[in-house]
Amino acid sequence: MQIFQDNRLNIVLLSGYLGSGKTTWLRHALFTKVFGNAQVFTQEAAQQPVDDLLLGEAMSVTVLTGTAGTPKGREEMISALLEVAESRTSGGSIGLSIDQPDTLIIETSGLADPEEIIVAIKEHPILIYHFVLKETIIMADALHFHVALKTDALCRQQVLSADRIVIAKSEEVSEQSLSNLVSTLSKINPAAPISLSAFGVESPVPALPAPTEIYESTLTNVGASMTVVSLTIPKEVDWVGFTIWLSALLHARGDTILRVKGVLHTDEGALLLQSVRKVMQQPEVLPPDKSVSRPGDIVFIGEGMNQEALLASLSSFLEQS
Repeated sequence: MQIFQDNRLNIVLLSGYLGSGKTTWLRHALFTKVFGNAQVFTQEAAQQPVDDLLLGEAMSVTVLTGTAGTPKGREEMISALLEVAESRTSGGSIGLSIDQPDTLIIETSGLADPEEIIVAIKEHPILIYHFVLKETIIMADALHFHVALKTDALCRQQVLSADRIVIAKSEEVSEQSLSNLVSTLSKINPAAPISLSAFGVESPVPALPAPTEIYESTLTNVGASMTVVSLTIPKEVDWVGFTIWLSALLHARGDTILRVKGVLHTDEGALLLQSVRKVMQQPEVLPPDKSVSRPGDIVFIGEGMNQEALLASLSSFLEQS
């Protein structure tokens, strides 16, 4: 299995339900250069785009109007990414001093499932060599999230895909409502840290009263509840054997394992391992300055995760290999 330690362009995936505050948050992030020089793809649900007019601080803005989740939308996204890859490759190969972005931010339509975009990139034979997903940020609207959760399974799916969650419009709700929302989000995706955003400015979640309600979906097809399991992997574990075991596990249970993410310490350095359902990203060597502070833990998020069963499966596999 190939290990990437290269100059692939970081992708930040920004998603969230309709009206969740994505563009407001992104405008401030671009203004403060949180992501350095950023190129933006904005995916519009409507045929007449608006968000591109609000993102003037970006190096460039590409509007994608193909309907999210359709073959046309997927093809449009892949085509735009291939153009970026070609620009970076051709500019570097002939020595041109063309300004290149530090980050590509993909702001999805509120109707998009982030997982579809993640999988499209990781499964593409060319894009995987040019882009790496840095993080998936999900916006949650403090005013209306509980309604969306009750009526649309996509809302829950978006939260499940998050590396971190930002609650927008938190200044417009009571502390009790905010506490209920934070507790609900933590229950859906316990592994994702949560912050607040007021007019695009982020802040940590303050001390809140105990929740009085956990918002539950009224839908019958939202699936089983997610569990989070963390496995501490000893340094002496053979990383090749471990990744083969993980690939086999995802192949067998990928429909019920939503995310896998963690660090595996090896003689070659610390490897970052990530997957989305059945699609496993190529292991990436972490820079030495970032490797030291990260424990050798692998986190599994999915249905029916059991720490003892996973450890037993891993031990049995390694003994036989």
